[in-house]
Amino acid sequence: MTIAADSDTIVAVATSASYTTAPEELGSICVIRMSGSDAFSIAGTIFRGIKPFNEMKPYTVGYGFIVEPAELGGTAGLGGTARQGETTGQGSTAGLGSAAGQGETTGQGSTAKQGGTAELNFSSQGQGVDELASAPCHGAVRAVDEVLIIKMRAPKSYTREDVVEIHCHAGISIQRNILRIILACGARAAAPGEFTKRAFLNGRIDLSQAEAVMDLIRAKSDAGASMAMRQLEGALSGMLGSMREALIGLIASLEAFLDFPEYEVDERSIAEVDGELGDIEQSLRKLAESFEYGRVARDGLTAAIIGRPNVGKSTLFNLLAGRERAIVTDIPGTTRDVIDEYVHLGRFTVRFLDTAGIRETDDAVERIGVDRAIGAIGQADIALLLFGADEGFCGSDAQLIKLTEGKKRIFIINKTDLAEPGAVDALREAITEAAVPGAPPHSIAHAPAPSPVASPAPSPAASHMYEVVEASLINGDGLSNIEGAVHSLFAGHTPPGYGDAALANARHYALVMRGFDAVHRARAALGAGLPLEMPIIDMREALSSLGEITGETYSDDIIDRIFSEFCIGK
Repeated sequence: MTIAADSDTIVAVATSASYTTAPEELGSICVIRMSGSDAFSIAGTIFRGIKPFNEMKPYTVGYGFIVEPAELGGTAGLGGTARQGETTGQGSTAGLGSAAGQGETTGQGSTAKQGGTAELNFSSQGQGVDELASAPCHGAVRAVDEVLIIKMRAPKSYTREDVVEIHCHAGISIQRNILRIILACGARAAAPGEFTKRAFLNGRIDLSQAEAVMDLIRAKSDAGASMAMRQLEGALSGMLGSMREALIGLIASLEAFLDFPEYEVDERSIAEVDGELGDIEQSLRKLAESFEYGRVARDGLTAAIIGRPNVGKSTLFNLLAGRERAIVTDIPGTTRDVIDEYVHLGRFTVRFLDTAGIRETDDAVERIGVDRAIGAIGQADIALLLFGADEGFCGSDAQLIKLTEGKKRIFIINKTDLAEPGAVDALREAITEAAVPGAPPHSIAHAPAPSPVASPAPSPAASHMYEVVEASLINGDGLSNIEGAVHSLFAGHTPPGYGDAALANARHYALVMRGFDAVHRARAALGAGLPLEMPIIDMREALSSLGEITGETYSDDIIDRIFSEFCIGK
């Protein structure tokens, strides 16, 4: 299916801080991007520089001003005359090289000499003033901002269309005014992700690369950014492309036997096809297994700090955060709500959740906090369970271990400085027995390996692990071991040979799983000696599934849904 790219000229603020951002969060420079068939003509209408825009060479930077044409409501001249008593707008002049009458006032950034001319400092060297002042204005009457402008001619641009980027000051009113002028000249506001959508529809990138653009923008860690960059460079596309080529070749081989029935299908030919399908099946399995790592690398981890009241949860949270985020007292039930903090650990970003102590309570407010703590376990990738070495193991501790089943877990034995001799070892043994009955103490437990056919990608529950760490958090002891345990539970999950080309996108994962199932069915049909039409149908389904990842096969609604999740300006 082919979807034609929209021919409209679109515009949006491309930098992350836009006119909707609070003033204190703005940077100094903003980039406004235009793309489409009218981008150059609009730029020629609103830009006044030493060299007219239409005379600029592509892939060069021009210096000058964005101006508002007279028909759009500008009020003070560029190269014109301001009448006595008039005031020009912010960032404008009473005329570049024009006369300013006695008593007149020019806008910010310009000065008017009594009975003299308005002056602007265009550069530190003062070069280009005369040339810019004498540039034809064609009725343009108000300078909006001093800018740099970049010209990129199709097809050598991000969208493969004519693209203009305006580098202006990031003031809110400046951004609004430039956008207003461009829209009044015939452009329309870009939809979320529309620039990247056009890059895809015009064949510059495939769909998986387009999605990698958003992953790169939203990456919360070095691992996520690295993985997104590899995908943008085509690592995933290349891997899937090789599998698709192999499937196309195998389908052609089987269809040849159908087209020429005089040639009998021998067992050797079927064995060769099955062998190649087996290689594809194994590759898809490994790719699916990378999803857990990829998701964590892209989105980061969520780690819930869980335990009974007064076992040191908030102390640990503050140590991890590096500041006093949670109130710490010796009064049980101090924490009533879930508090979060993002922390970088190695190549990953971890969102730690401090929760209320879990216990039975008649206090209505504390009960809400306990319910939220239990809810935090559900949204966490990993649970940090704290136990007090001074109190030993009790029934409520066993219930907490039960609550976290199926999660990766770190059992933290805190307050070791207050423990009686032998208490820490006894607590460790009790924790281990409750976590995995019958397992020896000090172990890291793994669930049985999944079936290679029935479950190509293990679920989080099927790959859970735990570690036991000792600490005296009041003294800061054991913190580095806790951080190391959190990182180690996920750092080693990149499948061998796949590096940063791991799956991070749930859509990709679902399609890889569908392709895996289809290849598996095709192999089963060949093995059962079914008519060749049956495995061919399954192989074509696998081919279509992988094509949906890269965009060889797609539909309007899928494309619209994918790009609706992008930010405006990208």
